[in-house]
Amino acid sequence: MKYTYNINGKPVSLSCREEWKPTADFLAGVLLEEEKAGGILEDGSIIQIGWSFYKFVKQGPEFRMVTFDYVGDPFSATEEDLSLSLRIFHEQTEVLNKAAVQAVTTSFQDTMLMKKTARKADTVYLQRLEPTCEGDSGWYMGVIGEDGSEDPNDYTRICTYQLLSFCEAALALMPLPLGTIGLFERGQLVEVVDENNKNLF
Repeated sequence: MKYTYNINGKPVSLSCREEWKPTADFLAGVLLEEEKAGGILEDGSIIQIGWSFYKFVKQGPEFRMVTFDYVGDPFSATEEDLSLSLRIFHEQTEVLNKAAVQAVTTSFQDTMLMKKTARKADTVYLQRLEPTCEGDSGWYMGVIGEDGSEDPNDYTRICTYQLLSFCEAALALMPLPLGTIGLFERGQLVEVVDENNKNLF
C-alpha cells in the first residue's frame, strides 16, 4: 500500500504492507520533527531512524521514501517496500519498552564478531561487549557448549543486517545496552538478561 504524508508542506510517500501503517505513521511524525528542526527533505538525502537508513527520491511534486536492500546488498540497492524496516523498528521498540532501558544506537551497517560455527548451530548466545573499533556494535555471537578459541580463523566479522539470513530474531536486541545477553534456540529468542543476570522481560 502507498501512503502519503504532509511533512511541513512537502508531500512524502512510502509503501508498506497495511499492518505496518501505524509504524509508518510514527515514522512520519519523526520526519516532521526532523524537517522542522533542520530541513532534511532534499532529493537524495538520507536519514537514520533506528536501525535503518531511509533515502528521499524526488518524483514530480513529491518525495518518495525508500530504504535499502537489507536482504540483498544494502550498500548498492534500495527497496521501495518499507515493510521489513518498519517491522524491525517495531520489534526493537517493543523490546526496549519491555526492558525499560535506553536505546544504544545501532545500525544495519555496524559490525559484530561471531564464531563461524554460530551460523549453523542450534543454540547460540548474543552478548554486547565494549566496541573495539569505529563501527563495531560490540555484539558477539557465540555457541552454547563450545569452548572458546584463540585462533582468529574461527571467527568472522559481519554487518548486523546479515543476521537476517540465519538468526533474524537477533535483530530485535540490537538497541539493548552493554552487558545484555540473549539466548536463541533454532533461531528463536529464549531468554534475555542484563549484565547482572536479571531477566529483562
